[in-house]
Amino acid sequence: MDIINIPTVVKAIDRIQASIEEYWNTFLTAVPDILLGMIVLIISFLASRWIASLFRKRMAVRMDDPLLSNFLSRIIRYTLIVLGVLLAFHIMGLTGIAASLLAGAGVGALIIGLAFQDIGANFIAGVILAFNRPFNTGDTIEIEGYMGKVIRMNLRTTQIKTFDGKDIYIPNNNIIKEELINYTRDGYIRLSFVVGIDYEDDVERASEVIRNAATQVEGVLNDENRAPLVVIKELATSTVNLEVQFWMETFDYRQSTLELRSRVMNKVLAALVSSGVGLPADILELKHYSGKGFPIRVVQKPDSKD
Repeated sequence: MDIINIPTVVKAIDRIQASIEEYWNTFLTAVPDILLGMIVLIISFLASRWIASLFRKRMAVRMDDPLLSNFLSRIIRYTLIVLGVLLAFHIMGLTGIAASLLAGAGVGALIIGLAFQDIGANFIAGVILAFNRPFNTGDTIEIEGYMGKVIRMNLRTTQIKTFDGKDIYIPNNNIIKEELINYTRDGYIRLSFVVGIDYEDDVERASEVIRNAATQVEGVLNDENRAPLVVIKELATSTVNLEVQFWMETFDYRQSTLELRSRVMNKVLAALVSSGVGLPADILELKHYSGKGFPIRVVQKPDSKD
């Protein structure tokens, strides 16, 4: 059995104690830098939020474009946070880590770009849409079969709220590639509906009655370029179908358009009825090919007895 060398053990313990004391003294020396770095990190988060908010408000006042100002303010905030983190690392003596992060950014960007190329494409599409886009906040759009009001645009998606209360998040890249319909871009929209009159009625007279009724509804435009229009759409089996077209100003497509269209239809219906214009029902034609006559039997309902 080997005898433990006491002096060797004592020397090892002394070296461990010396290392601990060295690390402890180094830590105590670095405590002010670590605390200062933490303070800088906290200040960077708070300052980035404040600067982004201030930038968003200033941009919204000057540009009258909340969608663009919100998007740019997010980019500024994230950029300031990254700079604050790098500065905090440098103050805390972690310059090597910061340098490694920057040196590996190129390789990391390549790896991340290959792994998350859809996210990168949506981000780039968001930047393009922020400066050159076919809609603003509050516009009513239709894309990929979804129709709703634009709520906000994020770095990756654009949020729209449908008329039945659903929140749809559409990738920005899809908005650039897909066909998009904006119903409220210039503040005007044309609505229409079809009404059928009797063949024996005067089409010109009925059209005049419809135009006069439509112009009496508040909200229907009646200027040189956007006056109500009535045209023959179809010569149907039992009716002459007239298409009624009229314009309105719109900033809330869901509510104002549906309400105005309903009021115009109600006014036109009342005007046609009061003017004596016939509104016949569809004619149903029955054919019997047996050659033995059409089997019809009249049944008399017996009188009711008390």
